[in-house]
Amino acid sequence: MRITAGAFDTSITTTLWDNRATLHHANLTEGSGAGQNTAEGLGALAKMRMSAQQAAAQLNRIIDQQSFTRAADDIFLGSAVMFTLLIGVVWLSKPSMSSSPVNDGGAH
Repeated sequence: MRITAGAFDTSITTTLWDNRATLHHANLTEGSGAGQNTAEGLGALAKMRMSAQQAAAQLNRIIDQQSFTRAADDIFLGSAVMFTLLIGVVWLSKPSMSSSPVNDGGAH
């Protein structure tokens, strides 16, 4: 059961991470657009003797790196919220102290 649950969790987490990275990549790309910062970044890369295509590819790699980092932050935040909620579940499922002790089969 644990192995199956671990496999499901790994698959779901990886899918969420990839989807969140795609979302953050789109947001970062929209934010950079053809603005002043993008032009300065491409100009700096051109000064390093990169062609326009190489500079655009390098900028895309930087955006990819940042989008996957932000996606990992999202996954960790979701995990933290889930673990915090599970603390409450564990606390509520704790047996009361007034219950009888567990019978250990008579070995005293």
